[in-house]
Formats: sequence, structure tokens, C-alpha cells
Amino acid sequence: MIREIEVKAGAKKAEIKEVNGIIKVMVKEPPEKNKANRAVIKVLSQHFGKPVRIIHGLKGKKKRVMIG
Repeated sequence: MIREIEVKAGAKKAEIKEVNGIIKVMVKEPPEKNKANRAVIKVLSQHFGKPVRIIHGLKGKKKRVMIG
């Protein structure tokens, strides 16, 4: 399954919200040296219970991920 997500790096706590079909992922890690991307993968994998891979948007806030 492929889903569109928006990422907020440097948030106070890690959480996931779904708004209008878009998953919004907040992570504590800063958007440098791929730290936020690794945190996004970890949070989404735990949430869905499946492996997650970022397939588009490694450097932006809007990303496309493959779940499963």
C-alpha cells in the first residue's frame, strides 16, 4: 500500500494523525543527516506493524511511503 504523508520534524513528541486522507507524522528528531526520515520509518512501522519504506520525497516535508 502506498500512502502520502506530511512530516513535522523537531516536534515536542512523536505522534501520527490522519487528516483528509493524509497521514501527518510528527517526530522529535531534527531534519538533518537523515535522522527525521529514520524516525518516520520507525514510527510508521510500529503504528502499522509492517515494514515501511520512503519511496519519494526524502528531502521534503511531503513524502510517499510504501507500507508492507
